[in-house]
Amino acid sequence: MISIYAPTEESDDETKELFYTKLDTLFQSIPNYDYKLVIGDANSKVGQEDRWRPTIGKESLHSTSNDNGVRLISFAMAADLCIASTMFPHKNIHKGTWVSPGGRVVNQIDHALIDNRHRKIIEDVRSLRSAECGSDHYLVLVKVKQRISTSRREKHKVQKKLCFEKLKESELVDIFREELDNRFEQLEGMQNGSTTETGEAIEEQWSTFKSIIQETTKKVLDTSSGSREKKPWFDSECEEIMERRVKAKQQWLSCAATRKDECREEYNRINREVVKLVRQKKRKYVKNSLQKAEEDRTKNNAKDFYRTVRFFKNGYRPRTSGIKDRDGNTTNEPEKVLEIWKEYFEDLLNVNPESEYEDNRDSNENQVNNEEIEEPTLGEVEETIENMKNGKSPGEDGIPVEIFKYGGEGVKRYIYKLIILIWRKE
Repeated sequence: MISIYAPTEESDDETKELFYTKLDTLFQSIPNYDYKLVIGDANSKVGQEDRWRPTIGKESLHSTSNDNGVRLISFAMAADLCIASTMFPHKNIHKGTWVSPGGRVVNQIDHALIDNRHRKIIEDVRSLRSAECGSDHYLVLVKVKQRISTSRREKHKVQKKLCFEKLKESELVDIFREELDNRFEQLEGMQNGSTTETGEAIEEQWSTFKSIIQETTKKVLDTSSGSREKKPWFDSECEEIMERRVKAKQQWLSCAATRKDECREEYNRINREVVKLVRQKKRKYVKNSLQKAEEDRTKNNAKDFYRTVRFFKNGYRPRTSGIKDRDGNTTNEPEKVLEIWKEYFEDLLNVNPESEYEDNRDSNENQVNNEEIEEPTLGEVEETIENMKNGKSPGEDGIPVEIFKYGGEGVKRYIYKLIILIWRKE
């Protein structure tokens, strides 16, 4: 699928030619067996001229094509595409995709094109006027029905992230520590010295510990679902004014003709308020973030300081599913991706010659220390926990270092007993 934003009708011919040359180059790079869908703001009025059929249909909003429309049709004909947005019967109000600032002119300039080989997968194209996004363009719905081979994949339950960042708040730390101490005190009373030194017992005790930590964290600190969160500056005030704008848009579309101008002006007024409020919220968020970064710098909190600096320096970076080879070329093809990973791990793991490995093994065997090491003490375990660095990524259980450091004596005693069990068993 290719998303486009074409030059306007007033642009010069050189700009238009350059755009369609780039579009054609990109389009030709797509394999022929793929579904080829071109959608977006084409800035083109496509008419109903018979000479352009079957590339266009009879259901366009306009009767004649403008210069951009002819260019779009010419590109579609050369690429064996059809302009699907002109082929489905609807009321004119559901064909227009752009409305002028005064609300009196409506044009169909956003289009959807599909290769003729797969044109039947598109079942409908129409505008949704009631969808509110603060734009002079209407949302265009392209209904696609495509057969996809089914493959049963095992569904993995998404593990919720622990909000351990809240442990920086002293009040919550005390509540969290007290709750954990009570839970582990009850657990010790139930076990009552009946622990056995078996592998099953060790796994069972670790599972019990993990469950207590996760349940207590959810109860005291709450959890994050791991889903994409809203913008940090987007609050209830923004949400409220957005809802007002949606209602104003719906009222404008459904009001009587005698009140169209009044309702449109009310919508524009609220829309200006939305833009102003969003700008203020963003600026306030940036200002507070920079002030927080300055505080982190003065307090020598390097991690949070550089996190803020990287955020503003790098900006938004979209995720990509591709991978780069040694030459810096990005590829998404599964076979090439596997080959790149194979080369990477071969270089990573096969660094030492076999002879050097044998020499190292022989030297290590001669340096075996048969001295018996005493079991660690509770004090040593507590000291090790205190010396661990905050902010490190947790393991598969999702329990970070902060939980062990701020969890209180109950957590440390339980971890110590678990270490002793492992020490004696292994």
